[in-house]
Amino acid sequence: MMRSILIVEDEEAISRVLSAYLKKAGFHVTRVADGRAALESFAITPPSLVLLDIMLPNMDGFELLKLIREKSSCPVIMLTARDGINDRLAGLDGGADDYMSKPFIPEEVVARVNAVLRRPSQWSDGSRKRHYGSLFIDFTARAVFLNGVELSLSPRDMSVMLFLAERPNQICTREQ
Repeated sequence: MMRSILIVEDEEAISRVLSAYLKKAGFHVTRVADGRAALESFAITPPSLVLLDIMLPNMDGFELLKLIREKSSCPVIMLTARDGINDRLAGLDGGADDYMSKPFIPEEVVARVNAVLRRPSQWSDGSRKRHYGSLFIDFTARAVFLNGVELSLSPRDMSVMLFLAERPNQICTREQ
């Protein structure tokens, strides 16, 4: 399955360069230029990772990060011209997985995206919820959503789905 990246960046040239490098690395890329568009895109198709600028029209990146964290544990890398220590701490303490300052080297951004996506998923907030691209699983509620629409699964199918989702990249036997 192709991993998807949501680029939230209001500078067209930067967004275009990032998109080109990420596509070359095999990612599906969606680009938006403001916070509202980012929330709409995120709700329709949750990405594998978000690249987030801070200085955006109609909603700053810190506010958007907070809203993303309320709904998801999707990895977020802040990519911004604000490189002061207070901004870095605010981003990382606010839930960002990484923080990069502009100007940047596009190959390094791709390397950091790959590094963050290699990390094993965590139950970071104890809620037992995970996103897998456009698939969202709430283990506690035993609910599965695809593109925001709840799937109707039999109890057996749900058990199999949850079992496999808890064991990514593992070979499982029928007996398990």
